[in-house]
Parts: sequence; structure tokens; C-alpha cells
Amino acid sequence: MASNSTTRVVFWQNREEWLYVYKALFNFDDAAAQRKGLDRVDAWRSRSAGKLPLAIDCTAYLISAELSLGNVTCSMQRKLILAMAIVRFVNGMTDQEQKGLYGRTVQSLAAEIGLPDWLVELRHDATHMRLPSLESLKWGLYEGLKWLKTEYWEAQSILHDGNEDKLLQLLIDFKITPDVSRAESIANTVCTCNFCDEVQSTVPANSQEGTEQKESTSRETYEQKRKVTGRGFRKEWLSEFVWLDYNEKEGQMHCKVCRDFPNIADKNSSFFSGSKSFHVSNIKGHNESHCHAMCVEAQKAREAPTSTPIRLGLRNLNALTEEKLVKLFNTTYYIAKNE
Repeated sequence: MASNSTTRVVFWQNREEWLYVYKALFNFDDAAAQRKGLDRVDAWRSRSAGKLPLAIDCTAYLISAELSLGNVTCSMQRKLILAMAIVRFVNGMTDQEQKGLYGRTVQSLAAEIGLPDWLVELRHDATHMRLPSLESLKWGLYEGLKWLKTEYWEAQSILHDGNEDKLLQLLIDFKITPDVSRAESIANTVCTCNFCDEVQSTVPANSQEGTEQKESTSRETYEQKRKVTGRGFRKEWLSEFVWLDYNEKEGQMHCKVCRDFPNIADKNSSFFSGSKSFHVSNIKGHNESHCHAMCVEAQKAREAPTSTPIRLGLRNLNALTEEKLVKLFNTTYYIAKNE
């Protein structure tokens, strides 16, 4: 029989075990079932030696973070738990897309794999700014689970089901016209269709409906929350922060000073690429950042070169030099006169 190099080793016993874990993790009506699913993922992780599919790892982190909230009463600790899970999820999914010679922004990588912009902004706020509200972090967690369910679990289920249909048709064809070459073809297909790191199942109807309803409203609820709490862009910010600019067509604010000096600015900052996170704390945070301060100094130097620290230093140096020359001249004149 011809060897097939596409065979891959997996960390679950069979498809039924994988389906059991998928069903358990997304059963939001039964916390005990979710914990059993997490235990099974831990077993896979111990077998994988660091090679467990990232989507499974992230799903486990997000589910574990949600379950741990029941044992924590401190609001700050609850925020930190959810923020860490979201940051690990977004960073993990985008880091594996860094394949070029030069590093790319998280926002551009997230757009390629279909992660929502507001979820990336949530990750940015949790990492560099003040922690978002607990409600926003919960919506971000559910959005992450929704993305994982669609892009990994459901997608792999469809792929596996298609392979089963293909294999069944090959077996039917072989039964009609059996020969050695057909047998080798079927054997190779079995290896190719072997259940690897791509599968999924269906969640029980009652829990699936509740989960989908919760996930489908996550982004809408987040946007409504922003409007209700007045988190839209405020025009008075333009007069308070002269460097700030707002693009009404794109619905984004950015720092026009940083964009004028891209070689100095922090290109990973959302205020360089464009931010939709309309929080005054974010604006103040950028205003106090080191890279922004350097861009402001560069702008001042361009507008008034003589008032820059270097020019002022040279001016003071010239004054000192002139004073020394005067003293030397007077000393020389006195010596010459007395001789």
C-alpha cells in the first residue's frame, strides 16, 4: 500500500470524544458539563507537548475565565480575569498570522482573519489603557467564543462530514468495480480523511438557541451601550486636544501630529491607524505617551526652529564663547600696554 504523508497525529481518541468536548464546552446551561469538557482539554494538552490546536486552547481559556467569575467577588479581579483571557485570545490568533519580514499591526492581522474591530479595540484598552467595564469584557468574551465556534469548530465539522461522504461514495464505487488500484485509492482517502485537528458537532437545541441568541446580540448590545453612556465622539475634544482629528465618514479619531511624523510615532497605536474607542481616558493616555510627546516636539521644531532646545543651547554656547573672547582680548590688551 502506498504511504501517505498527510496523516496527522491528534490528541483525542476518536471523533466521538472530540464531539463530546465541543458539546460540553458550549453547553452554557450546564456548568458541570463545561468543567468536564475543560478537564478533557487539559488531558489533550498534556499529550500534545505544546502542539494542541490554538483554537481549542483559546476556547478553553475563555470558557474557564467565564466559569471562574462565580468564585470571585472583587470587581477588579473579575475584570482582570476576563481581560487576560481576551488579550490571550486576540494576541494568539493574530500572532500566528505574522509571517512577513516586517511586523504588522494587530488591527490589520485581525481584519484578515475576521475578528471584529471593536474586539481588537477592547483588547487594546485592556492592555494599554484603563480596564474596560465588566459588561464590555463579558461581551468581548462571548464574541470571541462566537468567532471560535464559527471559524474552527463548525468549519471543521463541515469538512469532516464532507470527507465522510466522499469516503462512502468511494466504498460504493469499489463495491461495484473492485480492483487493486481502487483499493489503494480508497486507502489513501481514508488517511486523508482521518480525523485530525478539524472537527465539530451540534450543541443541544435548548443550549444552542440560548448561546446563539447571547452571541448574536453581543456586538449590537455593545454598540447600544456606547450610545446610551454617551461614548460617541465629542466635538469639544477637538478644542481640548489640538492634535486630535475626527473622520466622520469612517467614524474614527486619530492623532494628526503622529501621522505627520510616522518615523517617530508609535505605528501600533490605534490613534495612528484610527480609533473607534471614544473614551476620554484613551485620549489622555495617548496625550501622555512618550512617542506622542516626541512628535509634538518635532512639530514645534518644524514650526519654530529657533525655539527648539538645540537652538537655544547653541545660542547660550555662543554667548559663553563671546564672553570668553572678550576676557581674552582684555587680558591681551593689558599685557601689551604694560610692556
